Amino acid sequence: MERGVRVRPFSERLRSTLARVFLQPFLPVDRSRVRRRLIAGACVAIGLLVLWSAALAWVRLFASEPDVPPARWLVPRPARPAGLAVFVHGWKSGPDDLEPLARYVRDIEQYAGYDTYLWSFDASMLSNANPSALAGQLAFDIDELVPEEGTPLLLVGHSLGGLLVRRAYLDGLERGHGWTDRVDRILLMAAPNRGTRAVSRSRFLWLFDAFMRSLGVGELIQATYRGAPFIVDLRIDWIRVFQSLEEPPIVAQIVGRNDAIVSPSDSVDVLQFPRSVMRQAAQSTHASVVRPEESGPYVREVLTELPPPRPDVEAPDVFKLLVVHGIRDYGDRFDRLKAEVDSLATLRGREPRTAAPRYTYFSALQFVNPFSRRNKVYDFADLYTELLARPPVDAPIHFAGHSFGTYLMGRSVMDYRSIRFDRVYLAGSVLHEGFLLENDSLGKRILPGKIRHVRNDIAAEDWPVGILCAGLARLGLADGLIGAGGFHGFSGVVDADRLSETRYFDGGHGKALEGANLPTIAQWVLDSGGEEDSYDHDMVESMLRAAEATVDDRGGLWNFLSRISPALFVLALLLAGYMLVVGRRPGVAAAEILFVFWLLNVI
Repeated sequence: MERGVRVRPFSERLRSTLARVFLQPFLPVDRSRVRRRLIAGACVAIGLLVLWSAALAWVRLFASEPDVPPARWLVPRPARPAGLAVFVHGWKSGPDDLEPLARYVRDIEQYAGYDTYLWSFDASMLSNANPSALAGQLAFDIDELVPEEGTPLLLVGHSLGGLLVRRAYLDGLERGHGWTDRVDRILLMAAPNRGTRAVSRSRFLWLFDAFMRSLGVGELIQATYRGAPFIVDLRIDWIRVFQSLEEPPIVAQIVGRNDAIVSPSDSVDVLQFPRSVMRQAAQSTHASVVRPEESGPYVREVLTELPPPRPDVEAPDVFKLLVVHGIRDYGDRFDRLKAEVDSLATLRGREPRTAAPRYTYFSALQFVNPFSRRNKVYDFADLYTELLARPPVDAPIHFAGHSFGTYLMGRSVMDYRSIRFDRVYLAGSVLHEGFLLENDSLGKRILPGKIRHVRNDIAAEDWPVGILCAGLARLGLADGLIGAGGFHGFSGVVDADRLSETRYFDGGHGKALEGANLPTIAQWVLDSGGEEDSYDHDMVESMLRAAEATVDDRGGLWNFLSRISPALFVLALLLAGYMLVVGRRPGVAAAEILFVFWLLNVI
């Protein structure tokens, strides 16, 4: 007779597992097990260090001095050239790749007598060339090459070369180079005007990107990611410069229908102006679009014909607002705020254009991950540029954000010299107390140089800001921008008319985005136009107190916890390390690690 096997109920097994997980740190320590785990961890760390060192040595020995093909003239220079055509190749290519296209253009009657120059730069996969510096050098070289008789210029760029051509033209205008007045046409062959997006959408490629950054290589292609500072500043500068030019050059973009990198919708900043045109080569890919047998007829068309005229359309009174939710949030509250703003703007006779990104739940673990943060900053900057590019381009952009959304705004005005806002509303801000007194990369003060007016709503029991962000900042684990400005308020602002702070909302991290406060936010962001802030703070305070949304003071416990937050962080890290090292069973240790990761993903 077989002996019966007793199966424990699930509830009993769950209680036993939880008891082992949480009581394990307080049981006697098995020193031999601890020693084995420490040795195993050290071996893994040493192995990874050896692999990284080998990769670094390979880069230093074999990839530090790339073989850059020289720039050259296509044919010997004529005695009296009819003009100058400059061709710039793309990434992982060289001047030879554009020679067939250059010969095809030179066979067009209008360009038969042109000097044709094939410019070159380090476009290897591991290149660390700075694209802004490359564009500056290109602008200088054109100034040296251009004939002195006032002959016209044609600029042609493929892929990354198209971005360098655009930046060089803007740099030439800024420096007062005379050749910019003689540029008749700019031909872009599959230029990624919005940047490349493959890396920003793939976790594996972001990991590979981090590895390449640790080796100090690949900075050129990294600068062309969608939302990267070089791309965003180029697009915004292009929009602001071209709207002021009386007769800009004709700009044409030719892209292949089978292009997996560039799409027709990526060039809204270029194609919104009247003297611009786009054509699609039916059979071309991103690389093959420069072949004359595929794109020749389109090249001939855009280089010999004028763009069709566009009717003049009176620009409406547009209100542009960028609203971004935070971590631990799916953005539902901002849908209500967006509806409130749209309704009030329409009531005032303005056309609302509100952009609201909807990323998935963003956890505290992702928040402390610098690569996740950079990914979101790039998306934010790209969204800002797309909103700016929608006519009228001179309409100011306002911002309303909560929690992590405030970080995205702050990081953008610090890192991107072209991004600026009119009115900025902050709820549960994770920016540090002195943020408004910071200077951007060009030395411009944030308030009022990059932001004209700020409203900061503070909650009485906002522990994610008062404890988590304060602890990260004081321990130096943040990137210098994160802090407790949404808990203690911003300090040192001299121009009080530009900063309004509501203290304190009776609740936690998202309390300011509930109930009676939404209409006051919509009123405040729409109340723009003059230098003086006409926002009636006392009226809003009375509304909120009538709705019992605010309290007079904050409890002393929250201030105390905020002050000791670094100690709480250190204690938690020590406890987690102890749990990991002294666990008696691999399954228990794994459960402890999974629990910590789960906790960081839900708080």
